[in-house]
Amino acid sequence: MNVIITQRHSLNKHGDWIDSLENSYIIYFETFGVNLLPVSNTTINLEQLSRSVEIAGIILTGGGDVDPDLYGKNAGSELSISKQRDKLESSLLKLSISQKIPLLGICRGMQFINVFFNGSINQQINKMDTKNTHIVPSIHNVEITDNKIMNILGKKTFFTNSYHNQGIFEGGLGDDLMIFAMNKDLGLIEGIYHKNFPIAGIQWHPERPGSYNKIDEILVEAFINQKLYWELNY
Repeated sequence: MNVIITQRHSLNKHGDWIDSLENSYIIYFETFGVNLLPVSNTTINLEQLSRSVEIAGIILTGGGDVDPDLYGKNAGSELSISKQRDKLESSLLKLSISQKIPLLGICRGMQFINVFFNGSINQQINKMDTKNTHIVPSIHNVEITDNKIMNILGKKTFFTNSYHNQGIFEGGLGDDLMIFAMNKDLGLIEGIYHKNFPIAGIQWHPERPGSYNKIDEILVEAFINQKLYWELNY
């Protein structure tokens, strides 16, 4: 099955914009029989792309930051922003909705889903004044808050990795998005899904070490087979 996957977008030392994708995504998703198709951030005609190849899914990857202009905030100097990437991922979300294509957001990808549906992001969670410090990278506990996954998994909590400096709090959750996993220590959202569209996101990286394989397998297989949060029910 063919799945479109987005890429990082950054300037090289010569001042040229380049696309890049970690090999770990390819290696991980190939184990599920997925043929990943990296899409350039400069792609304009997604409709033409979708007509030329059968697309079974879309993955919005991690790396970089969502432009704070999109959620009404100012950008800090430490942020890594690509307006071109934001434009592409917005178009991919619209394609997902219009053509009923399952979409999975990973890390930044989950954050972009939230912003797309009028949510917001806390830009520097590692600087929050709380008793629990967020360290990157790290392993931390996640609590499942949705009975669908809890019943399948047979447990309420699991440990996973963390590579993000930004995050989403419940007060910043986008329209019609539902929470299925939380980092209760920090009050950060770890998993979301849309209540009407086949769109869901996770804050952790299933393709990197430190993630709980069982729940990752459940989620990825559900994404591939259009089950759970990716059921085409509209």
